[in-house]
Order: sequence, then structure tokens, then C-alpha cells
Amino acid sequence: MLVKEGRYGHYIKWKEIHAKLPDEYGNDPSLIPLNIAWNIVQEKSSSTANKKSKKNAKEKNGLDCSPPPKRPLSAYLHFCAEKRTEFSKEGKTFSETSKDISRMWAQIRDDKQKREQYDLIAAKEKKKYEKKKQEWQARCDTIINKDSSEYVGNVKGLSKRPRRSLTSPKRPFSAYMFFCSEKRADVMKSLPKTSKLADISKELSRLWSSTKCNPKLSKRYRDLAAKDKIRYLEEQEACRTQKILPLQHTGKMNTSNEKNQGKRSPSAHMIFCSDNRKYVLDDEGNKLTFGETVKKLAKMWKNCDTETRTKYENLAKQNKAEKKK
Repeated sequence: MLVKEGRYGHYIKWKEIHAKLPDEYGNDPSLIPLNIAWNIVQEKSSSTANKKSKKNAKEKNGLDCSPPPKRPLSAYLHFCAEKRTEFSKEGKTFSETSKDISRMWAQIRDDKQKREQYDLIAAKEKKKYEKKKQEWQARCDTIINKDSSEYVGNVKGLSKRPRRSLTSPKRPFSAYMFFCSEKRADVMKSLPKTSKLADISKELSRLWSSTKCNPKLSKRYRDLAAKDKIRYLEEQEACRTQKILPLQHTGKMNTSNEKNQGKRSPSAHMIFCSDNRKYVLDDEGNKLTFGETVKKLAKMWKNCDTETRTKYENLAKQNKAEKKK
């Protein structure tokens, strides 16, 4: 739960529910006790939230299919639910309760015996969730297979909408993503417990830059990425043979128009970067990291003369004209 300030004053936000904050806590919203805030959210939830969520789920799917099952709670969320009732009796505010629960979880996070009960509850719920999700997936597949046409239903005034694939393949992992998934646990152990996600990401990026320079070390991750790409292409081809257009990563629908399916023509800046990226090195002649290379190329593009800029702009126009043809 969060207390936010909107156009009409402060309100409590929990998931997709927005409940108005009582006027007596308007001057200092942090003073509202947790039990009172939770009661307000429950009243609002029982009145309107459930009806809206079902209606929106049907509109998003574009199919006459029930909404998917709710995701299960993690071990930490089960721990929070148990301890929140204890703190609510003490009359503490929401922010104080959250901080205390977070501290308690940090203390038992590495203790397997104390965490075991919450892990078991989370694992049981996850099994139930997976079973429900399979049943829901089967129901949706039968609804899709009933309609043999290319388009399904009308949504928000659209006369035709491309068929959506509920079983679209996962996009392939890159070599860097395989490296991060393998090394993340070791990096978290090596860093202090108070480290943030940004610190872990920076350390992983630093390790990857040193690994990438060694072809023997990086070969295994490149091979894994190549295998995963083959898997993705095979699954994508299977979707096409079933006359189901898979969703892109951005959530937009594929269309039958080949111009929309193709890649956009590169801009003048992109052509300049591709030509000059190999010349961006440090003082010792070694390659820079991706972020440093991007920054240096941006400075070079900004400081280049008018003749060079005009040359790349003309190249970009030519590419765009050829793409239209």
C-alpha cells in the first residue's frame, strides 16, 4: 500500500485500487494506522475493483475468456502478511510497520530453518497456480481454435484485430544475460548485504567486460545464446504454421503489411556510429565499454563539421527512399 497525492487530494493505492484518504489524516498522511488503511482498501475493493478487473481483462484479451489466475505470493510476502497483523495491533503507522518487517526479513533471509516454513507455503501455492494456469491456458486455446478466421472480435471500436497468440515463444537470451543469470548469486554473496540492485548490475557489467575480452571464457555464453536463438526461431515458425501471429516484445500486434513488419531505416546518427565505432578506443588502444563508447560517439557526432553531417544525412535519406520502394 502507498499513500499518494493526486488532483483531488491524498489517496491510498494498493494494486489497482485507489481509495480516498480520510480528511483527519490530510495534513500528515504518514500518521494513519495500518489497520485503518487496510479496512479502507478492503471496502473499496469489495465495491468496485473486482467488477472493473474482469471487464478490463476481457477488453485486453479481445476474447471471451476468463481472466488468468492471480500470481502466487512469494515467501517474503507471506512473511509480511503474518507479521503485519502483529504490528497493526500496536497501532504503528504504515511506513513504520514496513520498515520493521523489512528489517526482520533481512535478519532471517540467510537462515534456512527460519525461512523454511515460508518457502514451503510459497512452493505449495506456486504448484496450485501452475495447475490453474494450465487449465486456463487450455480453455483459451479451445476458444481460439473454434474460430478459423484470421481476426477475433472487435475491441474499442476496431473492426478487425489480428489474432493474438497466448503461447508466443519467449525471446532468446543474449550471451550477457546467460552470464548474469549464472554469476548473479556469486556477486550478491561477494557484495555487502546492504547493496542495491544498481550496485549488483554494475559489478556484473564490470565482470562481463573483462570476460568478453577473453574469447575462451565468453565462448560458452555465446554458444548458449546461439542455441537459444535457434530455439526461438523454431518456436516462432511453429506459431506461424498454426496461423497464429506472435506478439512482439513491445506488446504491439503484428500486421500483414510487410512495410510495418520490416525494420526502420537507420538515421544519420546511427550510420555515423556504425562507421566510427571501431575507431573508438582508449589511450592504450583497447576497446571501451558499451556505455563509454556510446557517450564518445555522441560527442563526436555533436562536434563533427557540416560537411560530414550532410554526408550522413544524405545516406540516411537514400536508405529511407530505398526502403519505401
